[in-house]
Amino acid sequence: GAVIRPSRGGFVANGIRDEAFELGKKFQLMVINTSYWVTFLADGSFVIGGTFDTFNGEPAPGLAMFTKDGSFSPLEISWDIASFPVVRAYGNNNLHLFGCFVYDKGMEVRSAAKLVFPMQGNLTELSATASSPSAIALSWSNSINGADRIIIERSADSGLTFTAVDSVEFDASDYSADQLEEATPYTFRVAAANEFEKVQSGNATDTTQVIPPVVTEATELTSESFVAHWEYIDGTDSVMFQVSTDEFTSFVTGYDGLKLQTDSHLVNGIDIGRNYAYRLKRFRNGLASVFSDVMEVGVITGDENEIDADVRIYPNPVRKSLIVEKASEGMSKMSI
Repeated sequence: GAVIRPSRGGFVANGIRDEAFELGKKFQLMVINTSYWVTFLADGSFVIGGTFDTFNGEPAPGLAMFTKDGSFSPLEISWDIASFPVVRAYGNNNLHLFGCFVYDKGMEVRSAAKLVFPMQGNLTELSATASSPSAIALSWSNSINGADRIIIERSADSGLTFTAVDSVEFDASDYSADQLEEATPYTFRVAAANEFEKVQSGNATDTTQVIPPVVTEATELTSESFVAHWEYIDGTDSVMFQVSTDEFTSFVTGYDGLKLQTDSHLVNGIDIGRNYAYRLKRFRNGLASVFSDVMEVGVITGDENEIDADVRIYPNPVRKSLIVEKASEGMSKMSI
């Protein structure tokens, strides 16, 4: 703002002298010798402060507001005519005043006051994008002036009712909403607020992602089969099971998208000496997760089950022949 002193004339916006603006006729001074200050607001209007109590017959105890075209705009001020602001600071559409402010005809005197002007600007282009099974990222365009915070509001019933869940700085333009339920649609809106008013954005909706399955190691490996395992997650509708020998560019017959509702599956018809791998995708509420990690099954070279056998090899030392004798239901011998 700038400091101006009383004179017989004023100035219009283009700097031309305005002879109609006469302090002697407009402002009613409380003292003869005084100075004035002026502060311009975000919307182009301006405020003049000083030791006066009226302007053009209208109440203006130490403060008068004008629109950007110079028209007087009365303020709703709660202090008495004996008040006058000496120093001011303007920011974020709030005018902080320091001086003498008298209330209830001298019953209360304060040294500071604050004027909160209507907010300017809007919150637009709100978007909501699921970033994980438990979080949705929000972003918006923020041109608000005069708010002291941005309130985050959330709805779980398609926008019928909203609950304030958090607040951020008045100049924020993004937010991550977390601790959400998986595979669940949420509607959000944001609101710029101060102690007197609130300006809301439009709504934005997205659905959290589905938690992917967690695969675990295969068991019961034989030359013909193995058992694949994964962790069961509450709320699972089904899983899609895939088995491959070439990094999932093709699939083992019968295991390209097999739908299951279990936490394990016996894989049959495998070939000796080949590497296998399996992965899964989980479904809930009609939505699919990303694929799980891949679990590899080692090279299968034969039956891994141990065979109990009673074998005798003689004579020792060997002279001409070695006899290997295995005890079973029927005795068998082999000479080498």
